[in-house]
Amino acid sequence: MRVISIFLLLAACSTNDGSHDANASFPAACPQTTCSPASATVHSVGELDALLQARTWTSFAFYTTGCLPASDDIVVQGTLTLDAQSLTRPSGCGADCRTEIAYRLLDAPAGVTCDELDPIDRLHGCSKITITNTTLRVRTLIEDIHPASPNSTSVVELMGPCTEACPTSAFTCEESHTCWGSERDYCAYCLGGTNETCACWHASGLAADGTTCSIYVSGDVTVGGVCAGGACSTVH
Repeated sequence: MRVISIFLLLAACSTNDGSHDANASFPAACPQTTCSPASATVHSVGELDALLQARTWTSFAFYTTGCLPASDDIVVQGTLTLDAQSLTRPSGCGADCRTEIAYRLLDAPAGVTCDELDPIDRLHGCSKITITNTTLRVRTLIEDIHPASPNSTSVVELMGPCTEACPTSAFTCEESHTCWGSERDYCAYCLGGTNETCACWHASGLAADGTTCSIYVSGDVTVGGVCAGGACSTVH
């Protein structure tokens, strides 16, 4: 049932020319980019650690928005095994942040296996992974995990190379060559919509005024409202 609905949504929201919903509602949409040759080749955990620490670690939660691209392609030669302590905790991960780093494998990237599940995020996260002779991309995040304690965690997301097509069940962001699993995330991280706008956005367009909606205002708190003028209004 979900697959059928996604097929219909993809036809509406994902186009080869990257136009999507390009209008005044989404002035912060991801800019069009092209896939570049691999920017780095790594042979050891230390080389990968240095590469990741040089990146910006982006705040991420159910309520965050803004274009969220992936890195350029990274070539991994040989076999790297990473556990929760293998990488340096980023400087932006403060006192309320886990000391362990979690890994999230998006759409089963080739050459990467999840060897142990993360104890906090057992549905999507791994605490130990193996990477073998592959090309991949990464995103580096500091994620709000309320109500867990500590309240945040460092996450390395791993995905396939830039030219790899998204699964048919995903929303394709042609501009940033990334894949998203929900309308809300596609709206927030490809179209660059606000939290309020994305609560009222669907692939077929913005919801009619009066449609019920809800938004996260923190990692574990949502507030309800109604759509008004293309945004979720929580003031009644």
